[in-house]
Amino acid sequence: MMLRVSSLTSDLGKVIEIGGGYGGLARMMRLFNPRQTYIVVDLLDSLYCSYVFISAHYPDARILFVTKPEHKADIANSDFFFIPTQHFEVLKGCSADLVVNTASFGEMVGRDVDDYMQFINHGSESRYFYSVNRYARYSDEMTLPDQAHASVKLSADWQLLYWDAFGTRSFHQLDPCHPPQLELLAKRIAVDRSAAKARETVAGLLATIAKNLPTGSSDWHYCMWEAARLFPSKPMLTEYIEGALPQTFRDAVYYRELMNAASPSAPRLPAGIDLTPQAPEPPAPTALARTGLLGRWLAGLSKK
Repeated sequence: MMLRVSSLTSDLGKVIEIGGGYGGLARMMRLFNPRQTYIVVDLLDSLYCSYVFISAHYPDARILFVTKPEHKADIANSDFFFIPTQHFEVLKGCSADLVVNTASFGEMVGRDVDDYMQFINHGSESRYFYSVNRYARYSDEMTLPDQAHASVKLSADWQLLYWDAFGTRSFHQLDPCHPPQLELLAKRIAVDRSAAKARETVAGLLATIAKNLPTGSSDWHYCMWEAARLFPSKPMLTEYIEGALPQTFRDAVYYRELMNAASPSAPRLPAGIDLTPQAPEPPAPTALARTGLLGRWLAGLSKK
């Protein structure tokens, strides 16, 4: 994670981490930028652990543990600001330079992930968003009713700076017992709402590129993921669902919901899906998938 945002750290005055765990990332970010305000949102028990951990490492820091909504006014005067999930509303309308979530969306129920992504997309006014979360199931993972709701539902208000599924340096590649993950870094952009046609064109181009790629490959997933984010259409979603479901990808549930919402008169796709893996592990990504840039795709096509 520090490798991805290393070029941004000096410019990150305020960071919000959702699900801070024991506080390890908060400690590292503070080392890179001692003037930074770091906000951690987490369950109360976990938040207490990170509070103790950070207090031990930075005994002179200005640390505030939120116990009531009125504490919002103290954010500007704090080095570390710890917010229990029950007081998450104090962040509504709060600007931030970076919002981070690492490996905890997959531990939440769908409605909580939706609430956090709504905040990230529309409520935080953050400049950057970094996420590394489960993207697929591995063969021995236990089936849970809500497990497929870990999708990172990023709106079209963002430009991807980095996108990598099944990365060669990911936890999954280092240890196959760890579930595969999707890592991304995005920058908020000013979106012209009248540019829907342009987004539709780009999404269509990505979907076309995907048709010439092996279904289920890393590059295929990049094209379909980005196309679905920019302009979800019924034909494209149908293709993504059909290609993703055999590999039991978590995002399949999200795209199925998009499909049903986009075509309310169409027959509903079944809610109950056999989550038993039916395909081998996806291959390691190529350089194209790791860049997350459409230009590389076009450059690759021009060489053929």
